[in-house]
Amino acid sequence: MGAFDWFTRRQHAQLPTDLRDALLAASSTNNQRELLRLIDANRRAIRDAFSEWASVPETIRNNPDAIQQYAQAMFRVATVFERSGDASLMTRLRGGDPTARWSAEITRAQALIDEKRPTEAVTVLRTVLDGMAEMSGSAVDYYRPHVLGRLGIALWWSGDAREAVKVTREALELCRQTGDEDGVHAYTTSLERMGTYQVPANDGTDTNVTVAFRDEHGRTLSLDELRVASGTVKWEVRHSAPVPPDVKRLHEEGRAAGARGDYQVAASLFTRAAELAPTWPYPVYDLAYTRLLQDDFTAALTNYRKTLELAPGGFFTAEVAVDTLARESAGEFPNGLYAAFAMLEHMPRERRAEISSQLVVRVPSFAPGWNEHADFVADPVQRLDAIEKGLAARPDRNTRGLLTVKKAITMSTLGDMAGAMRLLQHVAEGASESIGTRTIAEFALARLSSIDAK
Repeated sequence: MGAFDWFTRRQHAQLPTDLRDALLAASSTNNQRELLRLIDANRRAIRDAFSEWASVPETIRNNPDAIQQYAQAMFRVATVFERSGDASLMTRLRGGDPTARWSAEITRAQALIDEKRPTEAVTVLRTVLDGMAEMSGSAVDYYRPHVLGRLGIALWWSGDAREAVKVTREALELCRQTGDEDGVHAYTTSLERMGTYQVPANDGTDTNVTVAFRDEHGRTLSLDELRVASGTVKWEVRHSAPVPPDVKRLHEEGRAAGARGDYQVAASLFTRAAELAPTWPYPVYDLAYTRLLQDDFTAALTNYRKTLELAPGGFFTAEVAVDTLARESAGEFPNGLYAAFAMLEHMPRERRAEISSQLVVRVPSFAPGWNEHADFVADPVQRLDAIEKGLAARPDRNTRGLLTVKKAITMSTLGDMAGAMRLLQHVAEGASESIGTRTIAEFALARLSSIDAK
């Protein structure tokens, strides 16, 4: 290298403060090319100044977000040096200001997760938490949930779902206590993902749909938690991509109109929502129910069929509706049977028990009636008899699955736990079963497994 080259390189070198700001800017905008250029042109200056840079500047010590951004930048700089064989910067960083160290370790852990090395990320994050154990203050309050949240992700990818849920719940609760809304949203979203599982859509493609179980407080439950959950547990099947907010609003307005008996307005709103979101089955399903309430059974059948075209894996009671309405149209069932049956859902339990017992006498070939009636038969032997009559009455796919699950649960009550588990496993894994019945079978399996293990 000649004297002129040396002079040119010296002219382009930056002063330490200006250099640090330039490195921060490149890091914050994820401009990796500029970051590497600055490091390459200023290696000696960076190395000389890094002891001071390892501590967070006084001007941002009360700004946790700025601290994190600063620490990420310093970590990226130290990583470039480390990969070129100089680990001195990383050593200084880890021995400096704890907030900078914590941010750097969070960044390092995320890099390990991205590189598909989650077990190493778990070790890094556990070490950070151990170091925080004897400390307190606003910095710990800010960083601890962030470390726990990242640890949850690392544990999840490591295969330890139970511990992942546990630490993520802790992160969520800490964020609620400090009013960190961004953290609440982030860790709620993480728990949503951890608590759901995938089942095949059975729509002729290789796609899956997402199933989530929730407790009575609205918390998403993992399958491990499901086994020991108490109280009411609800399940939800998410069939499609996110629906635009304006379409959701139309759908909600349609449901409100239907609830107050304004069926024409409801039908118009559901139709508009279906036009704007042509792959979303929900407005079509509710339009079918609205037509049912208007005694337009032909239109109801058409829309229930359209619902199943959009959701081949099943959608609430659409399969029961299509089967019953079609058999009404063919003269096999009395006209209006399904409309009357659909009203049972909104009746008090005592009234439902009374009507379902009458229904199986009046229309014994109506399998959904037996499915409903079985819920109110206390004696397990008699309940099993009602279930078998329902299974013999040519049930639709959804009703058949529900009856089969009830049969398995009744068998377990009568002492045949092994037979019950086999039957539930058959439904849960059945490619020809509806998504709803497979989900319920999965739930029943989880509950019976916990009982069998005791």
